[in-house]
Parts: sequence; C-alpha cells; structure tokens
Amino acid sequence: MTGDGTLWRREPGLVTTPARPRTTAPFDLVSFDRHAVSGSVSGTTAVVTEPLTGRSLELEELISALEQLPAQQPVTLRVVAVADDPNAGSRELAAAASADVPLAARLLRMANSAFYGLSGRVGDLPFAVTVIGFATVRALAAAAAAGAMSSSGVPTGFWERAATTSTAAGAVSRLLGAPTSQAVCAALLLELGQALLFRCDPEGYPPMWEEMNRHGVRLIEHERAAYGMSHDTAAGRVLGAWKLPVELVSAVESHHDAGSATQSPLHRTMWVSRQLAYEALNDETDPEGLPYDLLSGGAIDKELAAALVRRIRTESQGLAATLAM
Repeated sequence: MTGDGTLWRREPGLVTTPARPRTTAPFDLVSFDRHAVSGSVSGTTAVVTEPLTGRSLELEELISALEQLPAQQPVTLRVVAVADDPNAGSRELAAAASADVPLAARLLRMANSAFYGLSGRVGDLPFAVTVIGFATVRALAAAAAAGAMSSSGVPTGFWERAATTSTAAGAVSRLLGAPTSQAVCAALLLELGQALLFRCDPEGYPPMWEEMNRHGVRLIEHERAAYGMSHDTAAGRVLGAWKLPVELVSAVESHHDAGSATQSPLHRTMWVSRQLAYEALNDETDPEGLPYDLLSGGAIDKELAAALVRRIRTESQGLAATLAM
C-alpha cells in the first residue's frame, strides 16, 4: 500500500514471462499483477469476443430466477440459512442437509476422503458436518443451489481453483485478521459467477475464458461486453439475494476491484489468497515481483509467501480431488 492509502499498481502493459509453462489457465488477475494487461501481449493482439446476441437477456433471466429461489424455499438454501444461524449446531445443519440426498451424499464422501484423514470412519451426517465445517457446507450448498456441483456444470478447472484459493484463505486469514470460516467460504465461492455464465452459455463461454487467459487480458471486460455483466457482479447479485453475510458478498462481488483490498481483513484475504493460489496452481515457488508485503499490510514478506505457496500447493490437491467428486 502506498503512503496515500492506495494499492500499489504495476504499469499497464508490463508482462513477465513465467519461468515454467503454466499448468492451468491463470486467474483474471488485477492491474498490479504481472499477467493483467490490456491491448496486446508480446506483440500478439488479444482476440476480443464480439457480444453474443441474446446472451445478455438470457443471463439476466438466469440471475433473476436464482434471485427468486428463496421464495421457493429450496433445501439447499435452507442449508445456507441454517449454516448462518449462530444458534444452530451440527445436528441442525445435518438435518437440513439430509433433505437433499445428493448434497448429503457428497458431504459424507468428502468427510471420508483422504483429505480429512478419516477415511471409512465418518458414518453419519452430523459427524460429517463437524469434520467438514460449517463454512464449507454453506459454500457447497450455495454452489448446489446455483447448479454448480456437477463437473459438467462448471468451466474446466473450476473446483481446482476454488480448492486452491480456499486453502490459501485458510492459511492466511489469521495472519490478516479475517475470520477463517468466512474466508474459506468466500474463497470457495469467489468464482461462482463463472459457473453462472458457463450455465448460460456452455458453448461460448469456455472458449472466451481460455482465449482471454491465454493472452493475459482481463476476462471481466469481455464478459461485460458479451453478457452485460461480469462473473463477479453475477455472483454478488445471487449471493446477496440469498442473504449471505454482507461482507462475504462484498468480498466476492469486488474481488476484481483493486480498491476493495483496503476495505476489510476479509477483502484483503481474498486478494492475497488469489495471488498465492495463482502461484501454487502454476508451479511457481518463488513469487518474485508480487508485492505481498504491500498486499498484506506487512504481514507476509517474500520468504513467507514462498513457503505458503509450497504449503498451499501440497494441501490443496486433496481438497480439489474431494470437491470434484
């Protein structure tokens, strides 16, 4: 952070080539990141997707329908509500989740996965909820309500990125003063809007996503041109309508807004987590050039960031496999 309270930014158009080939498409990072540029990259003009006729209306109809879901009282949103109830315990949350058989089955599978170290020992839903945690149950229920739980309903690598960002959020939330449970939930839902755009345009959205990331161009600008809104706005509208905590919704909705990192510890955690997750996903153990000390308010220096990247890369693999079940 600079002396006047604004975030440090890289000069537009500055690109650094990663030391190794990317193993997965990068996040749509913000202006201070070395991969976020506009115009052309290394002499190659980025392809700009033309607006898709009728897609804006279709997306608006989808978002509006999802905003109206609470009135229909679906089981998945009942689970979200119970998870947000400070007086509810694991039995109450398990009882709500048990009414949705696919969600209940997924929770049991997750709790018995190698990631949690209790394979074959979690035999009932209340225990599964305790093992997984309210934040993860809430995020999975919200994703299920949005139609994002099946592998065919999300872009390639969606849950891998969610798992990696969530692992990063769990690792740095305490360092940055954010509630860990809320940080983990927000990180899991950070790119939920991409699943919504994919659901609206399963044939057109993936090529655009891949093209923009290949050239390092900010995806959200092309989403707005093609669909009338970007994925962060889409997710914010839906999660806000579902009455998730205001700060959590704000962190999801503004995670591409550079100024939002100064709003609260949760917002700052999302920014740092996204950067660490990018490094972990792309096998970069030395986060050189990224201003972690500035992004974290001095809580994370370069050496700690490198150690966190290694830890996140290792720990997130099991969670990614579990979420993709």
